Amino acid sequence: MLNQIRAPSGIPPRVTLSETRYYGFAPGLGSEDRIQFSAGAGLPTTFAEVLARATEAGVGTVITIDNSTSITLQGIVMASLSADDFRFG
Repeated sequence: MLNQIRAPSGIPPRVTLSETRYYGFAPGLGSEDRIQFSAGAGLPTTFAEVLARATEAGVGTVITIDNSTSITLQGIVMASLSADDFRFG
């Protein structure tokens, strides 16, 4: 289960998890913002797995978790994501 999106930086880009919206996620090295996945069956456990589940969609990135759950990073292109943006376990 996705258990935390930490985004202290304030203003969009916007992160959407199903119908829940989190504002101010800033990707990249040096940012304190993280998307954290708890340990669980079917969840990504590495940054490579996150990228394998990610697709560019319009002006953002969608990370598919399962058939009914995805994370939409609006205004954030895949190339701007780094391993530092995610935590696992």
